[in-house]
Amino acid sequence: MKNNGSLLPQISKVLMIVFLTASTIFSQTTYYISNSQGNDSNIGTTESTAWKSLDKLNSSWNLVQPGDS
Repeated sequence: MKNNGSLLPQISKVLMIVFLTASTIFSQTTYYISNSQGNDSNIGTTESTAWKSLDKLNSSWNLVQPGDS
């Protein structure tokens, strides 16, 4: 019969990988731009709060993180 005590470290490693992967996936932000209905004073993170211009996107690179779209 196998000792279940050696299974705990393996489960811990798997859970850590799952947690790190999930936190990366769920921390992504999508930015929206709408020439017709956007406003550059908006936050840009929903269709209803879209930015108006690419100039706003270009000036907001400090907000954009890897994985954002």
